[in-house]
Amino acid sequence: MPAPFGSTTKAFILKSESHKLHEEFEVDDYKVTLTAGGTVPMVSSNVINGKVNGTAIAAVTYATDHATTMALIAVEIAKNPNVASASVTATNVITVVAKYPESANLALHEFVTTAGSTQCTWSYGVDNNNIKKGQLVKLTTSGTVEPLAAGDKPQLALGFAVNEGHGGDLITVMMAAFAIVYCEAYAASHVPGPVRLAAFNATTGYSEVDDGGTIDHTTIIGNCLDSGNDGAVVRVAIGSL
Repeated sequence: MPAPFGSTTKAFILKSESHKLHEEFEVDDYKVTLTAGGTVPMVSSNVINGKVNGTAIAAVTYATDHATTMALIAVEIAKNPNVASASVTATNVITVVAKYPESANLALHEFVTTAGSTQCTWSYGVDNNNIKKGQLVKLTTSGTVEPLAAGDKPQLALGFAVNEGHGGDLITVMMAAFAIVYCEAYAASHVPGPVRLAAFNATTGYSEVDDGGTIDHTTIIGNCLDSGNDGAVVRVAIGSL
C-alpha cells in the first residue's frame, strides 16, 4: 500500500501552480555589434578609428592578421566606461555588452578604415532585449530571457512578462509551465532551454533531462532553467505552450 505522503525521494517539487506559476528572470544583456564588411579581411597598414558613445577609441593599426586586428579593436572598445565587455564572436563581428546600469543606450559609431591597399567598411547592430509587459519571452543558453521572435518554435515560449524590463533588469514571468522541479542533467554541457525526458535515474532518484536530440511537440517536457554538466541537479519548468 502506498505511503500517504509518498516515499523518500530527491525529486522535491519547488513550486506548483496556484492560479498561475510566476518566476523571476534576468533580462539578457543590452548588446551592440560591430561588423567588418565590404573589402575584408583587413590588410597590412590599415588603421581603424571609431567612437563609443561619442568617445573616440585609440586608433588601431593592422597587426599580424585580420583576427588579431579584430581582437585589438575589441580591446580598445572595452576600455570605454560604458562597456562591460567586447569580444570577437565571429570572423568579422565584435559583440559589445553594455555595462549595467551605467549605459542603457550603448552606441558604436563613426568607425572607419584608412590606409592600406584596401579598406573594409563597418556596420552596426543592436540587440537591446527590451521586454514589454505582456510580451512572450524565451530562455537564452545562459539562463537569461529575451523576447520570443516571430518564427520561433512554440516550445521556446517560457511564458510572458508581467512587467517591463531592459538588459540587466529582473522581471517576473507568468510561466507557461505549471510546476518547477529538480531534475538531473543527462549530458555534458547542458544549457537552459527546452528539454526532453531521457530516463529516470533510480540510483540518484532524479528524472534525467536532455537538451539534445529531437525536442519538439512530441518530446518536450518543459524548459530547463539552469546549466550544468552530466549529473548536475537542475531546475525544470514542467509543461510548455
